[in-house]
Amino acid sequence: MITMGKSLALIPLYPSKNSLFKKVYSVFVIVFITIWTLIANFYRISYYKTFVPTKLINNILFEIVSYSLTVATILNAILYGKNKWYVVLDFLKNKEQKYVCYFAIANAFYWVIVLYAISVWVDFEGNDYFKKFSDDVVLFYNHFYICCFIYIFTKEVKNAYKSLNMMLKLPKINKIQDLQNRVASLKNTIDSFNELFGLPFVCIIFTTGVTVVDFLDDILKNSYGYSRTQHLRIVAANLITIISVLIPTVGMILSCQQVYGSATVLLNTAYNLRRGLVGRERQEVTSFINTLLNHFPNFTAANFFRIDKSVVFRVLGVVTTYLIVVVQFNASSDT
Repeated sequence: MITMGKSLALIPLYPSKNSLFKKVYSVFVIVFITIWTLIANFYRISYYKTFVPTKLINNILFEIVSYSLTVATILNAILYGKNKWYVVLDFLKNKEQKYVCYFAIANAFYWVIVLYAISVWVDFEGNDYFKKFSDDVVLFYNHFYICCFIYIFTKEVKNAYKSLNMMLKLPKINKIQDLQNRVASLKNTIDSFNELFGLPFVCIIFTTGVTVVDFLDDILKNSYGYSRTQHLRIVAANLITIISVLIPTVGMILSCQQVYGSATVLLNTAYNLRRGLVGRERQEVTSFINTLLNHFPNFTAANFFRIDKSVVFRVLGVVTTYLIVVVQFNASSDT
C-alpha cells in the first residue's frame, strides 16, 4: 500500500532521504495533473455552457477541491510535512503489510464498479469521454487511496490503544511510566498525522458532499439531455460513482470514531483499576489517568471541526438541504 502511495507521489518516495529525485518527481506529478485537469476542463466547456448556475458551481467546486486534495497531499510529502511524514511512516513500519490483501480486495472492488461506470459513459461519449473526464478518474482514485491510508492508520492507532489496555489489565503493573510514555508518543504521532491530513480531511469531506449533490442532481434531472433508456444507464453509473466516493469517506470517519472508543475503554480501565489500589500504586495510576486525559486522541479537519461520527450526519444534513435547494432552483429555471 505504501508503494502505491509513493508511485502516486502522495507519500514521500524515500522517507530516510531528502533526495532531489523525490522533489523532481513530485513536481512533475503536480504539473502533469494541473495540465491534465486544465485540458480536460477546456474540452468540457461545451457542457458547462448548458448547465444551470447551481450545476456549474457544483462542477467547478468539485474540480477545485479534488485537485487541491491531491496537490496539498503531494506538497506535504515534499515540503511542509516532511518530518511529520517520517513520524507517521515510522509508526506504520511493518504494520501496513497485514493490510495488503484487504487493500488489494478494496482496489479490485473499486475498479470493477468504476470501470463499469466508465464503460457506460464511453458508450455514449465515445473516446471524447477520456478527453473530458479522464482527469476525474485520477482525482477520484486519489480520494479513494487517501481514505484507505487514513483508515489503515487509524486502525493501527486503535490497535495501539487496545494493546495498552491489555497491558494495564495485567495482574502486576510495574511499568506505569512506560505506559505513560507510550500514550504521549501515540499522541505525538496523531498530532503529526493531523498536521499532514488536516486540510485533506476538509477536502475529502467537501468533495464527498459536492459529488453526492451533483450526481444525485443528475439522477433527478437529466442534465446532459439523454433519452430515457440512456438516462437509466446513467443513473446506475452515477449511483456507482456516489458509492465509490461515499463509502471510503464514511469508513474513514467511523475509523476515527473507533479510536476515541478504544481510548475511552483504556481510560475506564484505569479508573476501575484505581478503585482497588492504595498508596504509591494508586498515585501511579492517577498519574497515568492524567497523562491519558492530557494526551487524549483527537482528529481534526485543519482545526475547523473534530472528525467523529457526528460529521456523517452533519454532512448528510447539509447535502439534503442543498439538494432541495438545487431541485427547487432547477424547477424554477424550467418554468
